[in-house]
Amino acid sequence: MKKSYTFIANWKMYFDFNESMNYATKNLDSIISLADLSNASIILCPSFPMLYPLTQIFRQTKVQIGAQNCSDHTKGPFTGQVCAKTLNQMGCKSCIIGHSEIRRYKSETDEMISKKFEMLLDDGISPILCIGESELDHKNGKTLEVINEQLKRVIEIVSHSAKKINGLPIYIAYEPEWCIGSGKTPSNDKLETIFAWINAQIQKHHSISNWQFLYGGSVDVENAVRIGQISYINGFLIGKMSTNFELFEKIVKSTILGNNN
Repeated sequence: MKKSYTFIANWKMYFDFNESMNYATKNLDSIISLADLSNASIILCPSFPMLYPLTQIFRQTKVQIGAQNCSDHTKGPFTGQVCAKTLNQMGCKSCIIGHSEIRRYKSETDEMISKKFEMLLDDGISPILCIGESELDHKNGKTLEVINEQLKRVIEIVSHSAKKINGLPIYIAYEPEWCIGSGKTPSNDKLETIFAWINAQIQKHHSISNWQFLYGGSVDVENAVRIGQISYINGFLIGKMSTNFELFEKIVKSTILGNNN
């Protein structure tokens, strides 16, 4: 049986409005063709102002649009924030939460992230939960301790949300902080151990939920093929590399061809 993968392009703030539109329109047919591959799902995560235009551009295709973040409030005096309900109304199918950059620069806590997780489920949006340890925690052998703390609240939420989820994909993206933008990636043996552990924690409670495990952090054409061989990995969360469509396309195609021959 061929293995299927999800490829999430996190554009961060690399593109302005015009650059985002140019990327989408210039590569329109090629992006649609990638999403039409039988064992590939494509999710584009642009900045907030681009969400509605892109949901309209790709509305009759298999290309999905996701947000890069959301508020942990439903409505109220929260200037500059965007709630999950608004994302749903714009046509977003998924949303990244817990990214290390937000945890670090905006001082987000696991409690805040778990609120976002629950609100996304309430509005039928797939959470893309980022987890991962710092370089110091990595060196001190605390990887599993850190990601356990990041996961435990959302596991509890899912335990009480079976009807609400109803088959909705839930993405867990392991992104070690020390790998993001560094060119470093863990060995396959390390990743096998980490993803097997994550799967074991989740399966204790949720054997029937639609969990999908992703890797993120310095993903490129070469290491995507290698990392894609890991049994529990279902795809990738790709940052800056995804803003170059030719490289993004190569990552998608090489991963699929390299692991389904």
